[in-house]
Amino acid sequence: MQDLKSVFGACLDEKYLIHPLHKLATGVCPSFKHLTFVDSEEREEVYTQMRSKMDSLTSFTSEDSDSSHEPSTKKIKLDGR
Repeated sequence: MQDLKSVFGACLDEKYLIHPLHKLATGVCPSFKHLTFVDSEEREEVYTQMRSKMDSLTSFTSEDSDSSHEPSTKKIKLDGR
């Protein structure tokens, strides 16, 4: 039975590769945000990647807000129609 479990586990690991983006998405999900199913080292790595992504996102949005854009002027209504 142990051999069957190890072969089955190896097949699952081979077929379903977990990408780091999967772990980030799981960390964002409220039900799994504490990542209790991974060890503490991997958990900290995921949190570090998440902070890095958020920092790059905020720097991207701050660059857009730094450029001064004049608001468009309102159109004047000429007649009462």
